[in-house]
Amino acid sequence: MLHLLATFFGTGRARIAPGTMTSLAAAALLLAPFGSRLHGIALGIMIVASYIACVLVARSLFGSRVNDEDPSWFTLDEAHGMWLAAWRPTPPTWAEIGIAFALFRFFDIVKPWPIRGIQSVRGGHGIVLDDTLAGAFALILGLCLRTWIP
Repeated sequence: MLHLLATFFGTGRARIAPGTMTSLAAAALLLAPFGSRLHGIALGIMIVASYIACVLVARSLFGSRVNDEDPSWFTLDEAHGMWLAAWRPTPPTWAEIGIAFALFRFFDIVKPWPIRGIQSVRGGHGIVLDDTLAGAFALILGLCLRTWIP
């Protein structure tokens, strides 16, 4: 069950770009009729679940000497980063979700300062912290761009 959650229900096992595939799946869930109403609640639960799952998975992979390695199949953090990037005070539009996706993937892949540095936090936490920060950067920029988005 933990690995199913860690791979965001299997999307982390995609052969090509598992992080992007998970981000797309997370974005698609926001477009569901229930998605916008439950977005904030689901986001909070997802962030807590990501941190717990990440530490447990890291410990199961690396034992007591948890290192900084971020397994490509662990993509629950991409899902919560995407949901954070797309959060809005009112339900996000398709365009806002698309922009949030593009911004989140940019920050997650390029990892500008301080995202790259926070990724090295030990104990398995850096695996999730970089995606949380990438989602926060995308959220802030997305909210700034909101006035120009139809």
